[in-house]
Amino acid sequence: MIDSALKRKNEELEERLREAISDLEKAQSIAKTGSWIYDLQKNELRWSKETYKMFELKQEKSENLYSRFINRVHPDDREMLEEVYRSSLENQTGYTLKHRLLMDDGSIKYVEENCESSFNEEGKPLISYGTVHDITESTLATLELKEKDTYMFQQSRLAQMGEMLSMIAHQWRQPLASIATSNILTKTSLELGQYDLEDKQGRDDFLNFLNANIDKTTLYLQELSQTITNFSDFYKPDKEFHMIEITDVLLKANNLIHDSLSSHGIKVDFELESNYAFMMHENEFMQVILNILNNAKDQLVQEGTQEPTITVRTFMEDDELHIEIADNAGGIKEDNIEKLFDPYFSTKLQKNGTGLGLYMSKVIIKDYHNGDIYARNSDNGAIFTIKILRAKAQCREALNAES
Repeated sequence: MIDSALKRKNEELEERLREAISDLEKAQSIAKTGSWIYDLQKNELRWSKETYKMFELKQEKSENLYSRFINRVHPDDREMLEEVYRSSLENQTGYTLKHRLLMDDGSIKYVEENCESSFNEEGKPLISYGTVHDITESTLATLELKEKDTYMFQQSRLAQMGEMLSMIAHQWRQPLASIATSNILTKTSLELGQYDLEDKQGRDDFLNFLNANIDKTTLYLQELSQTITNFSDFYKPDKEFHMIEITDVLLKANNLIHDSLSSHGIKVDFELESNYAFMMHENEFMQVILNILNNAKDQLVQEGTQEPTITVRTFMEDDELHIEIADNAGGIKEDNIEKLFDPYFSTKLQKNGTGLGLYMSKVIIKDYHNGDIYARNSDNGAIFTIKILRAKAQCREALNAES
């Protein structure tokens, strides 16, 4: 009687256990998350059904599961994974690690592993418990977005190169005109016989005149060369963060576009209350400033604004750096303000605007510099604000890293 009751109880427990295991396997399958247990005392690794499925391996009666596991890990990730696991055991800490799996057909999966281990009183590791989550879909989506942003970056860069060539033309115009004038003066003096080359004094005067013109031409050529240097430095790839004062970047950007603005009679006023330094990609950040300045220039020219002016301000507020660039071109249509930073949205399609300048500016500020960028209207025109969040903390961290 007792044996029969115990047998029924055991059967009920076994059935409940099978149901629990079945429910767990279904949940793991839906979540694309497997589990594993590694007994370090027995050197025995056990996987859940979903883990086998994820790794595309069949369960075998006699198998060295760890060997099969490590061979499935992408060759470039194996050393990293093993080092992270060794370090977790030495330091008695858990870990989370993303790595790749290389399938038999050559395809790649992306997974995220989580692991915690138990230890005895002497600190010797006993058992490691882990989960593995298939993140292939989300990872590929992220990589696709990054490729899209890279493509847009290249498009934006190419569009800006056209604007830069226009700026170079403006900055070259005056030195080239001065060189031409110098050459004309030299040629005219010879044609009109202003200097008596038969006379020693006349030859000396002519040589002095010629040397002075050559010196002036040399200075103009140096100015032309410096212009090319300034613009080529701007286009050098710069993927490193540097501690840079915001005033330096704003003045450098203004120097690049100054002649282009001046040719349209546009005045730039600076109200730089803060000369804050923070970690930035200098050229990318300067690209944002140039995008806003160029847009302000185009709007001022289009509207035919009297006494066209761009005002650049910097100030600190609640440990945040604010950069404001304002114009007096009348402002932005309210319907367009919310769309300004959308990709491919442009208010100047008739001028072949790409609609990428402000979108890429937003990416640069938000993703690279922990900040925000937005636009609003004032009584006179548009105001673009760049806000660098936690600038003080960034500055402190950077200084600590440099020291």
